[in-house]
Amino acid sequence: MDYCWSYNSAFPHDPTRLTHLADKNYPGVIWVDINGQRMIDEFTDDLKSINDTYLNADENIVYFIISEEMLTDDNPILNVAYGPKDENNKLFFEELEKGNLVFEGNTPEELAENAGINPEQLRKTIDTYNTYVDNGEDADFGRTKELKKLEGKLYAVKTIPYAIMTYGGIKHNVDAEVLDVNNEPISGLYVAGEAVGNVQLSGENTCAGSGLGQATLFGRVAGKNAAKNALE
Repeated sequence: MDYCWSYNSAFPHDPTRLTHLADKNYPGVIWVDINGQRMIDEFTDDLKSINDTYLNADENIVYFIISEEMLTDDNPILNVAYGPKDENNKLFFEELEKGNLVFEGNTPEELAENAGINPEQLRKTIDTYNTYVDNGEDADFGRTKELKKLEGKLYAVKTIPYAIMTYGGIKHNVDAEVLDVNNEPISGLYVAGEAVGNVQLSGENTCAGSGLGQATLFGRVAGKNAAKNALE
């Protein structure tokens, strides 16, 4: 049960609403923790590195920092998961008005004060990053995509990881029989579906739909053997 696949760039949210998601690859964005430190090449495709960034960030909080110039109506930074596109950044400005998840500032220090980030370190991080942009080389993380200076009014979007499944499950054998602490089958008890656990197939990574074959397989095996056991 120590394996749990988490997704990134979600909002802490009102449970009556669908989860808000931020665009983790928004043009020009940098990520910082609550200490104002960058942690990663924001455009890496390495999902484990991305998830480890959230895992290692203080309080598991990552702020996405962009400038006003980067924010465009036809390319929203926020959306509702599995919902419609945020037209004209309406959702973004609604959250900015609330002041809990989206923040603004005319300077890095003002932004940091509003968002709960270390002001001195955020200023240092942005100044250093802007120097990298001028030089055309990210000396810290080797980022090569969307190197844009953070100037003028700045925005911060507060994000957290979110989990929709665990990879651990109930220990069982090939007949879908649940095993006890001695690895012996418990008579009449079978397991199927997500409770089977996916870690034995995927380890620390996954791909969409990887649990469906397992669910189908063990659903059939469990059903067949449970029926056979009942008839006996």
